[in-house]
Amino acid sequence: MAEADAELKALHAEIEATEVRTLLSGEYDEREALVTIRSGAGGVDAADWAEMLMRMYIRWAEQHKYPVEVFDTSYAEEAGIKSATFAVHAPFAYGTLSVEQGTHRLVRISPFDNQSRRQTSFAEVEVLPVVETTDHIDIPEGDVRVDVYRSSGPAASR
Repeated sequence: MAEADAELKALHAEIEATEVRTLLSGEYDEREALVTIRSGAGGVDAADWAEMLMRMYIRWAEQHKYPVEVFDTSYAEEAGIKSATFAVHAPFAYGTLSVEQGTHRLVRISPFDNQSRRQTSFAEVEVLPVVETTDHIDIPEGDVRVDVYRSSGPAASR
């Protein structure tokens, strides 16, 4: 009986791995991810919402023991962030996080509003695959055109 339970667990693990491979079969899905979050409309609330999203994604990566490297964070004046860029160094990070790309909306009673009004805040999440090498691009000489101009008029003689 114990042997059957062990075999059943192994089959479940294999089925789950096959499902993941099937879902993450895009061209770049197996790559690491570069995530950029920008606050949108909504002022201080939007900056706070962008920071909440950043913390959420970083905590998700840490729970899965994925290394995270924060490249840039631009803090807002009162609270939150204007933008942040970080990388998640894990296989299939891009495939997993690419579904998070787009505009995220938060509707809540603003902690920054003295009148406790309901505020809608927006933040943009952009997810790109990390590409180790780039393909060499050949541009035929005939497709390149260089135009040279001289400025004229009163400002040109100064």
